[in-house]
Amino acid sequence: MKLLHCTIVLWCMYISPITPFYHEVSTVKPNVLLSEGSFFGYSIASLDNEIVISAPRADNIGKIFSYDTRTGTTSLLLLNLKRGLTEFNHDYWLGATVTKGSSFFVTCAPRVVEYNINLPTYSFTSGTCFSFRNKTILKLPGKLENTNIFNGNFDSFGWSINVDPANRIMIGGPILNGGYVRVHQTNFTTPYILRNTTTTYNFGYNIASGYFLSDKEITYAVSTTYGSYGEGQVSIFSTDFNEKYRIIGLVSAGVGSMYGATLCSLRLEGSRSSLLIGAPTFTTNPHEYDQGAIYLYVPIYSPNATETLVLKRIINGTSSGGYFGYSIINIGDLDGDSKDEVAIGAPYEDEGKGAVYIYSGHGLISGKPWLQKIYRKESRSFGFSLASLAESYEDVCNGLAISAPLDNKVFLYKCTAYITVNLRTKFPNLQKRENQRYFEFEACIDFIYPTKPEVIDSEIEFKIKITHTFAKLDSAEADGSITHHISLQKRRNSLCDKLKVLTPEEGDYGEMIKYNITADLSQSVLKKTKEKFNRARVLLSDRSVRSLEGQLWAANCNRTYGRCVPHLTLKSETTISDQYLVGSSKEESFSLIISNSGETAYNPCVIVSVLGAHVLSHPPACTRGNVSSQVICKPSQVLPSGYKWSTGKIEIDTSFATNQLDELTIQSDLYDNCKNRTDKKTVQQQFGLIYDFSKINIQGLSNPSKFLNITTVDVTLGKQFHHLYSIRNDAPTDYLNAKFKILLEKRKYLSYSVEVACKCYIIKKNETDSTIEYTYKVEELSRRNETNVYLCINIVPDTLGDLIPGGNVTIPSKLTLYLKEDVQELSVSTTLILKSTNVAAWIIIVAILMGLLILLLMAFILREFGCFQRKNKKKLNSLKEFVRTQSMRQNSRGHNRLHGDQDTDCLT
Repeated sequence: MKLLHCTIVLWCMYISPITPFYHEVSTVKPNVLLSEGSFFGYSIASLDNEIVISAPRADNIGKIFSYDTRTGTTSLLLLNLKRGLTEFNHDYWLGATVTKGSSFFVTCAPRVVEYNINLPTYSFTSGTCFSFRNKTILKLPGKLENTNIFNGNFDSFGWSINVDPANRIMIGGPILNGGYVRVHQTNFTTPYILRNTTTTYNFGYNIASGYFLSDKEITYAVSTTYGSYGEGQVSIFSTDFNEKYRIIGLVSAGVGSMYGATLCSLRLEGSRSSLLIGAPTFTTNPHEYDQGAIYLYVPIYSPNATETLVLKRIINGTSSGGYFGYSIINIGDLDGDSKDEVAIGAPYEDEGKGAVYIYSGHGLISGKPWLQKIYRKESRSFGFSLASLAESYEDVCNGLAISAPLDNKVFLYKCTAYITVNLRTKFPNLQKRENQRYFEFEACIDFIYPTKPEVIDSEIEFKIKITHTFAKLDSAEADGSITHHISLQKRRNSLCDKLKVLTPEEGDYGEMIKYNITADLSQSVLKKTKEKFNRARVLLSDRSVRSLEGQLWAANCNRTYGRCVPHLTLKSETTISDQYLVGSSKEESFSLIISNSGETAYNPCVIVSVLGAHVLSHPPACTRGNVSSQVICKPSQVLPSGYKWSTGKIEIDTSFATNQLDELTIQSDLYDNCKNRTDKKTVQQQFGLIYDFSKINIQGLSNPSKFLNITTVDVTLGKQFHHLYSIRNDAPTDYLNAKFKILLEKRKYLSYSVEVACKCYIIKKNETDSTIEYTYKVEELSRRNETNVYLCINIVPDTLGDLIPGGNVTIPSKLTLYLKEDVQELSVSTTLILKSTNVAAWIIIVAILMGLLILLLMAFILREFGCFQRKNKKKLNSLKEFVRTQSMRQNSRGHNRLHGDQDTDCLT
């Protein structure tokens, strides 16, 4: 099948997160009792099944230990240090650095005290170094006797060591005099002294060897952490020790970043070596300190740029005081991509606990983050020193030794092998297929295995998923996917699956068909790998393409650029006539007919907007838009060439039109694809509107009456009356922005106040010597509602006097209504009629006499009916007599008691 470039959109191809692949297996401790400050693990190196571990402060001299990975036993190596004067026989720092060669180890005691046999009282430190393996220990020869190149100063060789692929041994002596490097061509020859020819300090702080400038010649990188003024630099020397290239630390790194404190050679691109340079005290800003950084320099392969390294990437530490980059080790190619992986230590991160970061070679080049962070919560200075464990350790991939010298411990980690998987797919030309009901495609997975593992016990889940409203994978699971479980025991190189996608003819294929192809280790394998190390388990490398996502265009069109080109036209049918009389009918309707004379329209739609009316109802094929006057209509199926589709009846309410609108507009925006509204055809229908506002009228009256009687009392005290106006809209629609004026005559005996009850406000008031005029703007004269105006007219007290000629006066007002179509006026007046209050004297006398007569008559009548008589007079007299008799008896009894008489009578 042919790969279809023009209709497949690949939107995401990414690499999944990596599962940690280093697992702790054992902890190495010294086989003898060491004090806390012995620094067991200060430097470590591994060769075959032996790990050499130094403790440079043990017994104030230093000790070297050997650990056998096969038996798990630790033993002490005895190196014979030549002792000097008695007062200098301590603090030799044996094991300050331990480095491996092809078949041996090298270590030094850089603070061993030497003395001159010709001047016994004159002593100095020069450093003593050893080459050893198993029970064979050889002291490396020092400088020639009687040489004066050191001038008797403290040169202290052995703080850094490097053994190149040809077993040349380079030993750094960065202390004082600017620094030197001692080069041993063999174990027995007198060393060559590589001098610092610049004005820098700390030359020889670290040394690395590799094919930096050529793929045929070994070169040496020697660092000085000081450089010219503290920025640090690295010089690269040829085998004849001529400086051929110099890398100066970036100004941005800042003085004091310890640029060049660590160097590491590794293979990343081609046959030449790349160089990692550590700056463990680098800081990104003044608010942080000693975060650390790593600088990656790679070779340039160009005819015009030979023997050059360029800065590829800077990796910054993130923890203050972490010293990221204090230790770096090349751990070899773990995933079979011909790129070395590295481990980078940050021994004081997390308040001194420490951590180690694993980076893949592919990740270093491509700018990816670390693969794994290794740390121990209970340790101190974890990651101070690192060593790559030889492949024979597990016969799978290189393990890793990590020291924590403040705890006198070294931790060993085993490695899980990595494989690489890549996904690929092929799709047919979906526009030229004969069978429109389905199509077939291939999904493939390729495998790249690591070099060593012969037995692999892992399983890959290979999953293909199609997402579409209509298109489906044949025989797919409920979520639309098909999953294969692939065992890696057979070590197959690739697997392809041919899949069928069902595409029903009625489906919408203007919508893209999305596919998602993924590959990952089965969850059961991942769980077992995390729980317990198994050398037969493998993981996926960070360069694996684990997910392949994209989308297909399967529309039945002859185009090849991802879209159909229908040719849609629009026709309208409506009950609305031009020059439409608003209010003649409350409900009107229209419908739209879409015709297609081009390619298939998979998702057409028309958006209808009505200006001047409200959409009352719409057919099922339409939905409401963002506003009430808008609907969106879509056919339920595709619209092939030569087909028509009607929206159905859309009803509108025209009664909401106002006099401000001269036209009713129906705008129809037609789209070939409603999901991608880049193309649009607009059809507008406009209908002239006619209004009948003859039913807007003014009414008015005077309150309490048109003729108002007043008396001289009213003239003295004042009087109030009203003129009332009402503007009523009985037209079928509202009227907006009308105006009316109120005209009043200015008279000194009258005062006015105006109140309105409407959606209006005053816009002007004019006064002349004889008139007052108010102008109001009415925002809305609502249909079937009234706008009321109240004029309160007051007669000012003591102002009329003789101003009323003939005993009356007429007070008028006028309201003028201004409509767009005409002007209406109405006047209301009140006539004041003065009535006299004088009465004749005889009328007053007669009225008083008549009143007295009426009062006498009423008193007589009341007496006759007993209103002025006592009804119980006899009973009252009897009661008075009874009370008098009883009082006399009481007085008589009291008199008898005074004379000793006994009264035995009882009142009956």
